[in-house]
Amino acid sequence: VLKDPGKWPDNIKSWMNESLSANLVGAGAGGIRQAGRGLLFGGDTIGKLWTSISNKFTRLEPGDETNLIVYVFAGVGGGTGSGTIVDIPYIVREIARKAGWAIKVYGYIFLPDTYNVERNSAPHIEKNSYAALQEIDSLMNLDNMQGAGHFKAFYAPDYVIDSTDNIFESCVLVSGKRRT
Repeated sequence: VLKDPGKWPDNIKSWMNESLSANLVGAGAGGIRQAGRGLLFGGDTIGKLWTSISNKFTRLEPGDETNLIVYVFAGVGGGTGSGTIVDIPYIVREIARKAGWAIKVYGYIFLPDTYNVERNSAPHIEKNSYAALQEIDSLMNLDNMQGAGHFKAFYAPDYVIDSTDNIFESCVLVSGKRRT
């Protein structure tokens, strides 16, 4: 999907950088945040993800509709985790809302220093992390924006989100610098 800009859906052409396709190597997002997010918008990925999460909700026990807690774990050094960290919690919330479930979503974000990666070999990981954390910070404060704060995403015609909810109820940053 990402290697051929001519096949990108219209909803991502306006924000995807076409030069990314030349930098992609191997599977996944190749350490590129924008590519990680683009993977949700292109092809049939969003439909498969939406169906998979929806199926999880249908298997839950009746009566638990008000007690559901979802934990999102993601690393923000590479491309997939840092690129999709803002989308996944909102996708889960939207699917739960449509299924009639009241949920709470908590985030556990693994900072780049939790991985055994040399800084010089992957200088972009600090930038990925910083950008992802800035977005999380903004989305943790939607309720303080006096009605102006929204998360909006148009993944495909049947997969649209417009939410005023904060991304997480709370978010824990996991660092590898201190074992405590």
